[in-house]
Amino acid sequence: ADTQALGALVVAATKQSITDYMIDKLVEPLGMTAPSHWLVDSVGREAAFFGLTMTARDFARLGELYRNGGLWGDRQVLPAGYVTDSTRSLHPHTKAGHVWEGDHPCAPAMCHSGGVAQGGFVTGWIDSAMAHACIARYTTDFWIATLEVKVSFFRPATPGLVVAEGWIERAGKQTVFTEGRLLDAEGNVLAKASSTIRLVPNRV
Repeated sequence: ADTQALGALVVAATKQSITDYMIDKLVEPLGMTAPSHWLVDSVGREAAFFGLTMTARDFARLGELYRNGGLWGDRQVLPAGYVTDSTRSLHPHTKAGHVWEGDHPCAPAMCHSGGVAQGGFVTGWIDSAMAHACIARYTTDFWIATLEVKVSFFRPATPGLVVAEGWIERAGKQTVFTEGRLLDAEGNVLAKASSTIRLVPNRV
């Protein structure tokens, strides 16, 4: 819900759609050539909290931009301070930076006979978001090894798009504690999870 509100603020402040603003600020500066856009709801409003559609290659460009502190070639596309802030604590009760999200199609083939997504898929989606929150912070310096995952299920996940969010709750020198959740397209929380992650130095 907070991300959707931020999307509305971007539209109001820039007088552009989120997609057009993204094209000006990211797509063109990073040399993306494949179409990128945000999904829209039934009234034509862009779904800022989960609806980004982009090729895997272009998502990799975003990752590389982030890895280089917002620098692309000799151009500072994102402020270095923003990149730093997004991977450190911005809230007095958490060690999280910005929340890392991923949307996933919940297909009928992933559901058991009751038409509900099997719990392993739900766990995997949230686990992936929590792991990527660590990857964003520690880049390629460490291999992210999940030691334990705990999941609480609140609502059934049914066919359609679901959104996984993950963030770092607390971090030590070798162990990171993360939290995450899964939401449906309407923003309802379907499940919450926590994990313990070991940081293994990458020797490659």
